[in-house]
Amino acid sequence: MYTVCVNFIQNKPNLKDMKASINIWLAIGFAGYMAWVQPAGAQEKVQQQQTCYQMKNGKIYMVQGRKETLLKQKVVLKDSTIIFPNGNCKVKKGKMMMLKNGACIDANGKMCKPSAPKENKKPEQQ
Repeated sequence: MYTVCVNFIQNKPNLKDMKASINIWLAIGFAGYMAWVQPAGAQEKVQQQQTCYQMKNGKIYMVQGRKETLLKQKVVLKDSTIIFPNGNCKVKKGKMMMLKNGACIDANGKMCKPSAPKENKKPEQQ
């Protein structure tokens, strides 16, 4: 890079050096563009918007990001699993199961890790 600048200043442009310089500047520009397109924390925002159903103290809550809502009616998930407000679940094969305290099911009917909200506010009524 240094020799490219020196040769250019001395009016001795070399085609090979100019191509290398252009490629370097294009790579720097592309890297900057990619950093701008994918902002930090984008994956975290996607995870916060996912919905899951969690059992807490014998009640089912719908958890979306940091917001919890007490479940008052049964919910049918994408895979035909039915979640009842008392914590019972009927999976697509007809088998009934009871969620344990702290257990969590995502919107696709798969068991997932609970995402406990950081704020300890009263849950909203649905």
